[in-house]
Amino acid sequence: MGFFTSEGDARRFYEADAWFQAWLAASPKSAEYLATQLRKATGHDLRFTPAELRPTIDWVVRDLGRDRSAVKPDWAFRSDLGRELTMHGAALIDGLLVYVGGLADDHQPLTWGLDRREGSPTYLDPVLGPGGPPLALLPHAVAAMGHGRAAWDSIEDVLRWFASPGELSYEAFDTPGDVRESFIPKGGLFRKAVRPTELPSVPPSQGLGPEGEGDPGLVVNDAGPGHAPGTPSDATHHAIVMLAAGAIDEPALLRFLRGCDAAPGISRVAFRSHHILEVWAPGLLTVEVLSELRRAARAELPAREDDAPLTEDDRRGLLLRAPFLERLGQHDDLAVRTVEVDGWDATVTVQTPWLDDYTYTVALHPRVVESLTQARMQAVADALGLLPGVDRVLWEDAEGVHVHAPGLKAEDLAEAVADALSA
Repeated sequence: MGFFTSEGDARRFYEADAWFQAWLAASPKSAEYLATQLRKATGHDLRFTPAELRPTIDWVVRDLGRDRSAVKPDWAFRSDLGRELTMHGAALIDGLLVYVGGLADDHQPLTWGLDRREGSPTYLDPVLGPGGPPLALLPHAVAAMGHGRAAWDSIEDVLRWFASPGELSYEAFDTPGDVRESFIPKGGLFRKAVRPTELPSVPPSQGLGPEGEGDPGLVVNDAGPGHAPGTPSDATHHAIVMLAAGAIDEPALLRFLRGCDAAPGISRVAFRSHHILEVWAPGLLTVEVLSELRRAARAELPAREDDAPLTEDDRRGLLLRAPFLERLGQHDDLAVRTVEVDGWDATVTVQTPWLDDYTYTVALHPRVVESLTQARMQAVADALGLLPGVDRVLWEDAEGVHVHAPGLKAEDLAEAVADALSA
């Protein structure tokens, strides 16, 4: 959660307790601020029910960056997460924590407390216990999506806790049509209301899965709002789709893309890179996009005995929507390093060049791609330019960095990219 730092803090317990008591005392104000801002933006009168939570989080994610005048919670001044947020965004996340905490207490009696376990990833953070939901995931996931990353599945990890015995259920978080409609602004002279062309027929609690071991739907790993990082477009959402690194079943992939196109509310999809799928689905919630993509993956990605090779026209159409297929399997891995991104292990792989006039291409794991900003990409390119022998760096798309460096060892390049990304 990062109220102090993600690694824990040596701050004395009495100081943490004083802060914690002040945070608890301010929690009604945090909830009130969330409700007031939501009402101003959408007209919806928040009642803090399970059915309202997903559309509320979806709105918060899109509103985090506004530089509104609000009291910034004390924790936001001394945490990595807090420094990424505006005062307005930090206050909204505080409101969400109070919202989910209240629902958890309704489900089964819980108590807020400080995690006093040294070495715990939530050391000196507020936690709900005993045996409460993993609330530490919530602020990081919401903040990540506010910065355009795919992180909705972490929200669902929190909500799946409500499948445990208690007063509520995981299914209670599905949003009925009338409640969903109340979150759509009425529009006006300067603001046009965006409504989906069609709503999903299956609620997220049924569509997200998993549906058992080896569920093919989980190939769609996660989803987030907006276009893919580093590649501006007018896509409304994007998803991480963990396709095989080797040979791809092209007939199944084409079926999957067509199945996504046919999903309710989704107008079209296209792969921006090997693992990043952009989605055009105006008006759909992020959770609805993730659910529909997983349903399409379950239905279409498994191989079929009657699959025939693609016709020339079909393959040409597939390549337009999945251009990474042209270079798939044509490049060898020369060196690999692992970096940590938002708690995930992600790889940096130096390969034989994708472009003829370069020496290497550094292929990045989708979790690394997700974390990129223009400033971070420039910083990495600048760091590579300082390496002996590097005379040209091209970052054509977010997934791969092309480097011309005759004589430079692949291991040294992989180490330099990993160090630059970790800085």
